[in-house]
Amino acid sequence: MLTSYGIVFGDRAAAVYHPESNLLTVTQTPEQMELVAAVFTGRCDLAEPQVHIRTEIYELPEIAALDVLESLRPQGEHTPERAAMLRETRKKKITLVAAPTVIARSGQRAKIQELVGTNSQSAEPSEDETSEPNRDSTPTLSLEVDPIIGADNDMIDVNFQITFAPKDTPLISRELTTQVITHDGDWICAGSWSGQIPETMMLIFINATIQTLGDAGEMVKVRENAEDTKP
Repeated sequence: MLTSYGIVFGDRAAAVYHPESNLLTVTQTPEQMELVAAVFTGRCDLAEPQVHIRTEIYELPEIAALDVLESLRPQGEHTPERAAMLRETRKKKITLVAAPTVIARSGQRAKIQELVGTNSQSAEPSEDETSEPNRDSTPTLSLEVDPIIGADNDMIDVNFQITFAPKDTPLISRELTTQVITHDGDWICAGSWSGQIPETMMLIFINATIQTLGDAGEMVKVRENAEDTKP
């Protein structure tokens, strides 16, 4: 039974079961004994980690967006800038257009698609327009990711494509296909688009976090929210 779990019994290794006392005695090397203990405690570290991918698209005035892009470090993470975006959103000074989230295993491609509500700053509907939303003109947001966890279990190589496209006007659709390498839990500003209304821009931030399930189903090995741990 132990061999079926991949435990190797070499020279002087043995497993003896005593039915009268319901006791199992195992003689093994320290490395193999860790596997033996894992079998009987249910703590065998065979669970494959998964990657939680979150993107956030902010729409803000062009001048403000250019200031943010100017402040970004060419290498490294952009968590402070993303935290500033979130604070301004709470103050109603900029708009969070969408925040699609998807979970994928390392090396696994995942995709999510959603309809995005119209910008609150857009023009008021005319009197002849109905109150029902026009699903043919509602922008569609598509996020496709393929994350790869590095050997150090900290760096994540994220290949992704994000598309923002009104159905009835495909010529003004926006698409970003790129690859970023980030530390577990950091935010990266991956690119920018023109906004939905004149003199605005959209900034695209992406975050990748490694998650592993514990023995009781709890999530372990998840870093604290970068916004809460960094100035």
